[in-house]
Amino acid sequence: MQTRILPLLVLASALLSGGVRAAQTAEPHPEKRGACKADVASLCKGIEKGEGRHVRCLAQNIDQIKNTSCKTHVQEYKTLDDAVKQACSAETDANCKGMALGTGLLKCLHKNKKTLSEGCKTVLHANREARKAKQGSAPQTH
Repeated sequence: MQTRILPLLVLASALLSGGVRAAQTAEPHPEKRGACKADVASLCKGIEKGEGRHVRCLAQNIDQIKNTSCKTHVQEYKTLDDAVKQACSAETDANCKGMALGTGLLKCLHKNKKTLSEGCKTVLHANREARKAKQGSAPQTH
């Protein structure tokens, strides 16, 4: 158990210190930012808007994203998504089946916070603290 929590604590520490910008986005929807409009149009043609479909499309095509700001936002989303999947997989399966970032997963996990593992709580807390630190300092991109 301790060997599983240690990497999560290292990730949480990196998120809080700003070393990894994963959870520093103000929202898990980088495709809604103006910086991603052209990339969504070119890389995600025919993909219906909503439920995180555009950001997942961008994440799958991250190497082809032309706008550097968009690429940064999508990388942050991917890193947060990976951290939540790793730290909160049991909680997601038990309480938030079928949800992903952009479809209410963070709200669902927060709603079930009393049943979360320490590793999951750590990642969610790091995400929340990083978002608080970034709010007000992020330039508007839409």
